[in-house]
Amino acid sequence: MAPTLVSAENNRLQLAKLSYRSIVDPVNFSQIYSLLSTQASKNELEAYVRNYGGGGAGYKVAMSDAEFNTIYQNTQIQFLPGAKMASITNTFNNTSYYFTVAQAKKLIELVSLESNRLQLAKLSYRMITDRGNFSQLYDLFSTQASKDELAAYVNAYVD
Repeated sequence: MAPTLVSAENNRLQLAKLSYRSIVDPVNFSQIYSLLSTQASKNELEAYVRNYGGGGAGYKVAMSDAEFNTIYQNTQIQFLPGAKMASITNTFNNTSYYFTVAQAKKLIELVSLESNRLQLAKLSYRMITDRGNFSQLYDLFSTQASKDELAAYVNAYVD
């Protein structure tokens, strides 16, 4: 854990909550979680962030690197292609998970069929925290048709 000026866990948690409304790069807010020692505090901060702005209308915060690495490793060890696809589909369908484009891309790269990659890219879009970078996923596709279909999906998407 990084050194902090405030040593009491509860005080760090309260300051983290207060700071959230002033954050200009909410995608990187997950770095704050490393300042908290207990899982209970991390869970409380996560719940606060999810509900910020009323009813979950606040910013989405991507999962921590540690949490993502666990999911990635559990998916990577799946031997059968169908099992990998199912695992990633379940991950993107979990409404508790939010991803950066880099995280989503890394998961999608575990699948080799372009049609499956396209399906996963579409599925991931609603859970992406940095949608301005979503075009980086187009590198996953070898055909222009897949790129065009994904672009059409993104352009038509309504939250």
